[in-house]
Amino acid sequence: MALVRYSLIRLALLLVAAAILYLVGLRGALLWIVAVVVAGLVAFIVLPRFHDKAAADLAHLVRRPAPPLPGEDEAHEDGAHEDEAHGDEAHEGQSPRTA
Repeated sequence: MALVRYSLIRLALLLVAAAILYLVGLRGALLWIVAVVVAGLVAFIVLPRFHDKAAADLAHLVRRPAPPLPGEDEAHEDGAHEDEAHGDEAHEGQSPRTA
């Protein structure tokens, strides 16, 4: 939830910066380039606590394993059994090495 909140605050900062720069007289691509820079600097200075919470939420989402898709467990198990069968066949023809 902190990630969504932080993203919305950053978007609001961008829009406010763009509105102020528009009123000042900037137009076109230069308006958006300067607005992104200004909003980024303001967020860096004013929102470090929100940034830390959002980063923790994102790290938690990345570390959490995704639920298996339907039928994925069976396919994974079949692949494991095939690997075991191929591994046994490869080792049968080898003779032990002597040092």
